[in-house]
Amino acid sequence: QGYASIPQGTVGDIITNAISQLDDTERFGPIELLMQVHDAIAVQIPLVVGWQQIAQTIWEMKKALEVTLIGPINNKPFIVPADFYVGWTLNKDAKSTMELKHTKIQPVAELAKLLEERVYELKTQ
Repeated sequence: QGYASIPQGTVGDIITNAISQLDDTERFGPIELLMQVHDAIAVQIPLVVGWQQIAQTIWEMKKALEVTLIGPINNKPFIVPADFYVGWTLNKDAKSTMELKHTKIQPVAELAKLLEERVYELKTQ
């Protein structure tokens, strides 16, 4: 019962909906889906598009994933937050991976600058 509970199914539905939007290259740029596991999506974005486009893509993914839901108690709206990991490997625990908590994802220009400063230094770790 826990495996198929409504909250677990809802997260899967949010992920599936976000994936269905990824082919909108005007919104997401060139992005390639690598893997989807129940509550996670792994994608890659070519570095040649530039940090601004990469930051824009992360921002658009955040918007696609953080949809407003209506809770079963008092019909209170809520959002399931989306965190991101940026790096050279799919291992989110690797030293070469930077975590972007949902509360730390800044406007696109600031995020682009952060990515530019940090990603190449991650490669050397």
